[in-house]
Amino acid sequence: MNSITPERRDRSLFQAKLLAGALWEASAVLINQLFEDLAGLRNLDRVDREDIANTLVLSGLPPRSADKFDLRFAQQFLVIAADMTGALIRGCTRPSCVAQDPPLLRRAGTGAPLSF
Repeated sequence: MNSITPERRDRSLFQAKLLAGALWEASAVLINQLFEDLAGLRNLDRVDREDIANTLVLSGLPPRSADKFDLRFAQQFLVIAADMTGALIRGCTRPSCVAQDPPLLRRAGTGAPLSF
């Protein structure tokens, strides 16, 4: 096994910092847009598919489940997004709830859960 050169290590560290910054910024945008979605849904007597289609974040979720999306779901989704953003700082830990496991904590391409 070849040893890693200092230049290669520095480049990898730089790329990791860029990726971490991009994830942090994307998380901030996601949370801000979820607050906007909540504000729009809060004014409605009843939430339907069309209302969900007009949101910034919830409209990107699978449309077959849109009938199940309501104000409470949006609030819970926001809490999960905030918790997952915090995990960027805390490091990888066990999911705090079932909602964090399937879409977010799978090894790319394999569908296998991460080992803890």
